[in-house]
Amino acid sequence: MMLSLGPVATFIHILNHGFALPPLDEMYLSLRAFGLLPSAFLLASRRPAEFFILSIFAFLSKPTSILIITSYFNITIVITTILTFIFLFSLLQLYRDTRNFQQASTPCEFPVKPMLFPCETVHQRMFPIKHSFAYSYLLVGIPVGWKGCVGGLISVDSDEKPRTWCQRLFAGGSKGAWFTVDGDDYLERGHVDGGLNGKLQRYLKGQGVDPNQYSYVYLLTAARFLGYAFNPVSIWHLYSASKELKALILEVSNTFDEKRIYFLEAASEASPAKADETPMPPRYTGTWPKDFYVSTFNSRNGSYSLSASDPLFPAMSQAGPISTTITLSNSSSIPKLVGRLYSTEMALDPTTLGVWEKTRFIARWWWVGLATFPRTVKEALRLLLGKGMPWVFRPEPRKETMSRRADPTELLIEQYFRAYLQQIVANSQENIVLCYETSGLLDSALQVEVMLSPSMQLLSPSPSTSKQITKNSLTCKRGTEAELRVLTPLFYTRLVQYPTIIDALEGELQSGTVSFSSDLLTSLDLTATLLDDKISKKGSMRERKRSTATALLSQFLFLALNIFANLRTPPRSIAIPVKERSPFSPVYPTHTPKILSKPEINPFDIFILNTAPFPEQKQYVKTVLRLSVARYVALGFVEVLDLELFLFKMGILWWSLRWVLM
Repeated sequence: MMLSLGPVATFIHILNHGFALPPLDEMYLSLRAFGLLPSAFLLASRRPAEFFILSIFAFLSKPTSILIITSYFNITIVITTILTFIFLFSLLQLYRDTRNFQQASTPCEFPVKPMLFPCETVHQRMFPIKHSFAYSYLLVGIPVGWKGCVGGLISVDSDEKPRTWCQRLFAGGSKGAWFTVDGDDYLERGHVDGGLNGKLQRYLKGQGVDPNQYSYVYLLTAARFLGYAFNPVSIWHLYSASKELKALILEVSNTFDEKRIYFLEAASEASPAKADETPMPPRYTGTWPKDFYVSTFNSRNGSYSLSASDPLFPAMSQAGPISTTITLSNSSSIPKLVGRLYSTEMALDPTTLGVWEKTRFIARWWWVGLATFPRTVKEALRLLLGKGMPWVFRPEPRKETMSRRADPTELLIEQYFRAYLQQIVANSQENIVLCYETSGLLDSALQVEVMLSPSMQLLSPSPSTSKQITKNSLTCKRGTEAELRVLTPLFYTRLVQYPTIIDALEGELQSGTVSFSSDLLTSLDLTATLLDDKISKKGSMRERKRSTATALLSQFLFLALNIFANLRTPPRSIAIPVKERSPFSPVYPTHTPKILSKPEINPFDIFILNTAPFPEQKQYVKTVLRLSVARYVALGFVEVLDLELFLFKMGILWWSLRWVLM
């Protein structure tokens, strides 16, 4: 019987003998060719990166093989051609940038136009270890409600999505603005009609504030540069009709993609000035408790205080200077960290700059936004390794915090967890109203969903033909409605590691990844058994309608979950410091987990295997198995398991190539 290894064997033969066609007996029956079986198996996924690594390993195993390739090309001609192409391509980009800088700007009727604010930020830590640093920082000022482009430098709420440097170089037409501000990046997650202004209106209404009392809003933020942004804080300045600064919105982000928004109606303190002196802008002050994890060296205890000047003082007649100071104090109100942000140059209006001035500005400031995160990491390493600053591990976010975005695996589990809850409520004979609030989704319409049992739909004053009601914002009345609120997408990957959904909710309540009303466990417990029977019957009907191959594959996945049920154990509880936990964690009746006589798959597994398409079934089972195996061989971290598998795969590839090419 002949064994053909296809393109992998052909690739190795070219490395050994060039492009001449090999004899059949050497190509198909060589004993060494069997060494390619592990490589062919591991490369079955056809990932380009793995083929690239295979090529590198092949050349390292037999460096002389590169002579076979170079013998077909004149290196001098190749290098000259490449350099000529780079030169002509650079001239083309210079011409496109010049044309882009000369495009007409969108008119702006706002008192202050979009501006560029060259700044510097200074951080000074007083205790327990003294440390300070300063670096340049660029802010972009945007009048909220205005959309368009100015001078080819700043773009706001453009219909075109922000472009990466690669897209700017190779895409046709206009290259777009260098600095972009997209409403989808601010306040709540996802897209809202109206861009920045639409999101601001929704946020203020959610805070119980009338948006009409603020006639003008000016946003200071670190804009995206070539599609990239690391934006620790954005400051919204809210002005009255008389152009007085009345409130501030601080939008604070950390390096874990979490966000906390603070609304401050700050009190002003007028700065005294003599009759012959220019009046100084008043300082706006405010204090609020710290409840958001920002730094790896600070817990969520303590408080913040703000002292900021109006950057558009007086009466929105000029731009700058910026002068903002934020002080972090510990629980004893002793300042421990002071951060300052202030202007170092006059604000720049892109509409008044020429092509050469714009080019010089880009040359000076293009790297600043890209360097913000590396600078932060550098200072953290100096504190940790150089000065021995104690590390504070990141806790899971509280209710007031906007969690990180969910990854594809978490999105998949969330989709079926939502459907599972809908089935529970729809099959219930009781009067159940379940308010489910998810975490990490970009679609704001799916953030909160109210599910009504059939009897409650009949009793509802506004009955709906659907089995659920979806709202953009909702406050569930505790005691009359069951409430389930997911605080972080991490809940979904931890959920599938428990033997039952009830145990998952009970355990994750203690870990702070979810919160729910006291009557939720009872409601779910009453309906879980009924739901299991109905799902099993529906599932068996579906199986008869499926093709034989798909049904067999689903049975294989079911068998795999049963085999690995012994590996599935509840994840380790997430430690929450007592000082942080006690004021915020409600006390609910303790639920006793169900004791299983033998390991078995849980009802949620059965639900997915009976309702999901086969590709999603496979992805779900793969996720559960990876999470289970990681507990034993990767310290519980799936990322470590992926690294171990990658190193194992590369080792097999290296061994097989050494065997074939030796």
